Amino acid sequence: MSVCEYQELIGILTIVAHDGNGKLLWQQQFRNLITSGGKRLLASLLIGTSELPTQWDMVVGSGTQPADVADTALQQLVERAPCSRTRMRVDASSLNGAAKVGLHLEATLPTGNSADPPQTLSEAGILVTVGSTQTLFNRVTFDAVNRIPAISITLAWDILF
Repeated sequence: MSVCEYQELIGILTIVAHDGNGKLLWQQQFRNLITSGGKRLLASLLIGTSELPTQWDMVVGSGTQPADVADTALQQLVERAPCSRTRMRVDASSLNGAAKVGLHLEATLPTGNSADPPQTLSEAGILVTVGSTQTLFNRVTFDAVNRIPAISITLAWDILF
């Protein structure tokens, strides 16, 4: 009997916006691209040639160029928010009926004050820090959304294996 498993690495970003009272304003979900640097980092971690990450950050920007495996940074960085250590977890998951293991990361962008101008967001990624090296693990572009100071935006990223 032949046993064969095709393994893919999938990233799914969910962006959730709430008003100042906690009311859900909108929610969007996007599949993203894992960069070559992100895949290299993962492979290095698996064989023990890389130290463990010391920081995980969600980054958002206003770039509009489609994501590419060669990306090493967002096109136009707007904000960076650390992933919540208390919300990081590894879960059993599934996608289209196939069993997966999922790494869940989450960060909430800081709210501004009422004098801050709106910001256009149209790209996002996970920036992983190992020692003094930062690697853009993944990147996605999406239709522009306007971020105003009164809105709380949470980014939840699930990386499925």
